[in-house]
Amino acid sequence: MKRLVFILMISAIVGCQPDPIPIDLPEYEEKITVASRIFPSTIMIVGLTNSFTLLSESGYSGQADSSFIASLLLDSAFVTVEYSGFTDTLLNTAPGIYSSFTTPQIINTDYTLRVLDYRTGRRISSTTTMLPQVEFDVVQPTAVLNELDTMVKVEFSFSDIPNQNNYYLVNVYKEDFLAQLLDVNDFFEQGSNRLVSSKVYADIEANDGVI
Repeated sequence: MKRLVFILMISAIVGCQPDPIPIDLPEYEEKITVASRIFPSTIMIVGLTNSFTLLSESGYSGQADSSFIASLLLDSAFVTVEYSGFTDTLLNTAPGIYSSFTTPQIINTDYTLRVLDYRTGRRISSTTTMLPQVEFDVVQPTAVLNELDTMVKVEFSFSDIPNQNNYYLVNVYKEDFLAQLLDVNDFFEQGSNRLVSSKVYADIEANDGVI
């Protein structure tokens, strides 16, 4: 009886292994992805990259070398922004980065971004409305000293725009006193505007209209 039970168990285990199921996936179509940021009264920046599938070797492993990352940056684009009957052309200031120092930021005006990848012929466009800048009510930095390092704690608050759902992106930059201008060529890494941290706040976090 013990031998019979043993044989039945082996048969059951082997029988539970399914045959591989072939999956016919369509060929992946690479698309243009856009990230944009506007610094009030200063500069408009658009970042362009190529999308990639998670089924690729780098996507599947979750790792990518510098050559793969460089291949995602789109440096073959003609980028324009249209507003109030005018059209401005953005400059390719770094791989994948397009900037405009002269485009006026007119509140409650529609802006249309158009991108043409002249190597592949791909085109994308999108329209948005320039919203007013939300200014801080209070910004209070405090230096915290210890034996090993110095930390700066920043407390701030701002008023939520009422009667609408809002999200606010707060960026903290580290200043380089030797630099006088925005470092567009290496915008998020060094210079007078090295990004230290970013956080998104939703107005559901507001306390009596104050975040």
